Amino acid sequence: MLTDTKLHNLKLQDKLYKVNDRDGLYVAVTKAGSISFRCNYSINGRQETLTFGRYGVGGITLAEAREQLGEAKKMIAAGKSPAKEKAHVKDAETFGAWSEKWPRDYQMADSTRDMHKAVAESFFQLLKRERIRRKIYGTREDAKSDVFDYIEMFYNPKRRHGFNNQLSPVNFEKQYFEMLASV
Repeated sequence: MLTDTKLHNLKLQDKLYKVNDRDGLYVAVTKAGSISFRCNYSINGRQETLTFGRYGVGGITLAEAREQLGEAKKMIAAGKSPAKEKAHVKDAETFGAWSEKWPRDYQMADSTRDMHKAVAESFFQLLKRERIRRKIYGTREDAKSDVFDYIEMFYNPKRRHGFNNQLSPVNFEKQYFEMLASV
């Protein structure tokens, strides 16, 4: 069984090696000296490996790895792959991260990007503050759906804008088209 003292005293070798703990938990020591907690398991006839995290500063402790192993075993007993669930959570992104990537990834001319940057930053700031704060989405589609709901159900029909004489975008558009019709 591993202890913190044993973990601290692990030595580098020419290739990756494993040191067993208990209940299927082991540490893998790379030739670069990185120590990570892992376990191997079988689900649906397939062998999989789950890495819990790195040991050391900024990583997880032995006790945390053992606790995570217990949670993983419950998932395995329920027929779920903990490695796939972990990958799914890792792929999830906060709306803040998505909203910061969007202007960089969206294709547009530099002059157009500069012109829209202030408007987009203002909108994303409001969106994060009013709707999304610290919310984590499972998929990009979940984020898109929530943003669409915010825009169509609140932002456009209800939120007032100083530039539009305190009218919502929907009311401003309605007033604009009425004005055009009367000309």
